[in-house]
Amino acid sequence: MTEKEKALKCFDNVRETLKGIIEILRINFSPEDLYFKLTQDNIIVLYNNLVELILNENGIKEIKKRINNCEINFDISFNDTQ
Repeated sequence: MTEKEKALKCFDNVRETLKGIIEILRINFSPEDLYFKLTQDNIIVLYNNLVELILNENGIKEIKKRINNCEINFDISFNDTQ
């Protein structure tokens, strides 16, 4: 698999994962539920930011540089909201 194919597959995986999260929400909450709407809004913003980031070549280069220099912290605690 080429790097381009890997990138496209990764992007598709992210998109499908976000759709899956929304489907899980639909199972547990009514689409009229405030928590459903807030979570859906956050997922949409996340997806739009991801697309914007991908389209910003200079920004993506800077992020790659910072990742390589260990300047970006990837730790996200899903157990603690603080």
